[in-house]
Amino acid sequence: PSLAPCGTATSDTSVNTTVVMSNDGKPPLPPGSSGKESLSIQHGSAVDMHKVGSASSIGTHKSSSSMYRPKSHDVLLGLDDMRLEPVNRTQLPAAISENEVLSPWDRVTQFFHDEYYVPKNLILGEIVAGIVVGLAVVPEAIAFALVVGVLPQTGINTTLITSIIMGIVGDRPGLCNGASGAIAVVMVDLVKDEGEEYMPYAVLLGGMACILCAFLRCANLMILISSSVMIGFVNGLALIMTLAQLSGFKQEVLKPREEVVGDEGGARRLLAVIDVFTDGEPWVDIDVCGFMLIEVVIVMLTMFVFPMIKLEWLKNIPGSLIGILMATAFEWAVVRPAGFETRTIGDIGEMDGKLPKLLWNQPYDLPPLNGETFGKIAPTALSLAGVALIEQLMTQDLVNEMTKTTSNPHREAFGLGVGNLVVGLFGGMGGNAMIGQSVIQVRMGGSHRISNIVVGLTVLAITVGVYPFVNMIPQAAFIGMVWMIVCYMFEWSTFSMVYNAFTGMRRREDKNMFTKIKRMDVVVIVVVTIVTVLTNLAVAVACGLLINLVTFAWDSAQTLRLVAKEDVVVTDDEGNESTSRIYEIEGPLCFASARKFKAFFTRDEDPDDVELHCLGLQVMDFSALDAIANIAREYKRLDKRLHLRFLKEEDHRHLAKGRDLLKDIESWRVVRLLESEEMDMEEVGKDTIPNLRVTASRERRRQTPNPMWNDSNSAEAPRN
Repeated sequence: PSLAPCGTATSDTSVNTTVVMSNDGKPPLPPGSSGKESLSIQHGSAVDMHKVGSASSIGTHKSSSSMYRPKSHDVLLGLDDMRLEPVNRTQLPAAISENEVLSPWDRVTQFFHDEYYVPKNLILGEIVAGIVVGLAVVPEAIAFALVVGVLPQTGINTTLITSIIMGIVGDRPGLCNGASGAIAVVMVDLVKDEGEEYMPYAVLLGGMACILCAFLRCANLMILISSSVMIGFVNGLALIMTLAQLSGFKQEVLKPREEVVGDEGGARRLLAVIDVFTDGEPWVDIDVCGFMLIEVVIVMLTMFVFPMIKLEWLKNIPGSLIGILMATAFEWAVVRPAGFETRTIGDIGEMDGKLPKLLWNQPYDLPPLNGETFGKIAPTALSLAGVALIEQLMTQDLVNEMTKTTSNPHREAFGLGVGNLVVGLFGGMGGNAMIGQSVIQVRMGGSHRISNIVVGLTVLAITVGVYPFVNMIPQAAFIGMVWMIVCYMFEWSTFSMVYNAFTGMRRREDKNMFTKIKRMDVVVIVVVTIVTVLTNLAVAVACGLLINLVTFAWDSAQTLRLVAKEDVVVTDDEGNESTSRIYEIEGPLCFASARKFKAFFTRDEDPDDVELHCLGLQVMDFSALDAIANIAREYKRLDKRLHLRFLKEEDHRHLAKGRDLLKDIESWRVVRLLESEEMDMEEVGKDTIPNLRVTASRERRRQTPNPMWNDSNSAEAPRN
């Protein structure tokens, strides 16, 4: 027989409680009902019988602290005849009558109506939003193509294709897709070390990886990416983009492959982003450098000041477009007449206004499809898929929050993969969602698919009709635009968070520095940022995830604690007394806390019967099951018995699946509520809420005021 501790939670002294119950194993009856139940406490106060755990004998409880039991009882289960039934996880909507079932044609019609229909009153706003964003993405596409080291036309073709394909196939309307900085910094090393001819293969393989992730539901893993990892990711991306623009100040930008591939071949090099300082290529003349810096400043100041102008007709014009126009005017009205000239887009790779060409019609020879080629492109392709998925789903969540709607991340991953497959077939550099332009598009009313299509058509119109002007734009204008994007992208509060994390509390309180975060979060930010610069974004994110998971496992292990350890003296019908020791443990039991869990038990000193109360225990993995089995095995070796009490349903199912490993457990009980009636919480006090359990020790801690809130001048200090 076993008896859960009972009594009140208001006394710190020893409580002697006599409990008389029927021996039929049924739950205790409510007060006032017929039966043999009675309860007396030395203090003379009446206690509801539902506060007492189930018992199957007459017993006397002697305990140094009193405990509270929920309005429930635990049911004894036989391990030999136990049988589990599958849980029905089908999530169906409310009952649908037969008249509401749609035919296949009606389903297709409804799908296209829900996905692609735009109300007439919104069409004009969608078109305007698409045109404005299309004007804004063209400079970025050219700038990111220059980062990779390919022709500007390649970046524009990538934005053109991804805007239309991902806008149609993807799940989230309102996302602006195109050549992005994240993809550029991943692709730059492959193009520099192996050549542009390997880039389409890497994009095709990355698109296939995105489609595979969509079918495997890998988008659910986004929950593992913490805010600290994202900050490090963005900061590292900003640093790489900043350093990549310095090559624009060299006399030669595009070099043949044989001049950049040395003895290392295609091997990945650490600190590849600072090759611009060590490659031996001469810098531009000081006069030309001065004019380039002036054009950079013109663009950056325009992008900073232009949004501050409060004119209604100017609010929808991108500041980057105005800055590029002003820098181009300065180049042709000041620099050229003065006898100097800076490099323009036409000098790097003149745009011809032609439509995108298929992969086999590109001006370079494609490498053979063999194992050697796969080994060269696989790391870049996997990095491309990982980085593109992270930024795509992050932008999707942001737009969902802005529009107060939901979307399917798996379908969005599928659309991303299809878009990159098509881009690879046309020799593009790969693309994904762009956060800044997506925000602009949604704020201007572009929340339907038509706006994404208009973005692509606008890029196409610029490519075909305005390419002579694009060839005249100085490269320094795009350098300034990228550096301004970096200024907006970089998380400048990182410096204060790092400083405050390693500053003492007294100084932080005196100086009102209230941006402190955990030091391990700071370590994650710094590590991800540094690893991004040393290797690439995918490796950096993996390092951040690893540190976060180790930290989480360590912190989880610290939350497992022994709530109560006490002896219960039970007297049977013949007057024989026996002692049971109760261990009440709460917290997550997993691989990280299994050793701590086993250290709670004093196996040699415990009596013959030991109860483990599991109402606050979470059984997480096999290590938890093995730890319980190990404890039961040691007790059985000592001719003692371990009883599991108050197992929750989910923990019971987890353990029952491996019950052959738990044969040394003497008994097994699962908690059940006595009744499932609705309760008015205004009429019910805290002590009668079902499933609420409070031990005396926790009650005493709750009644102890927190020293932080002590106020000697206050008549009644607040309680913790």
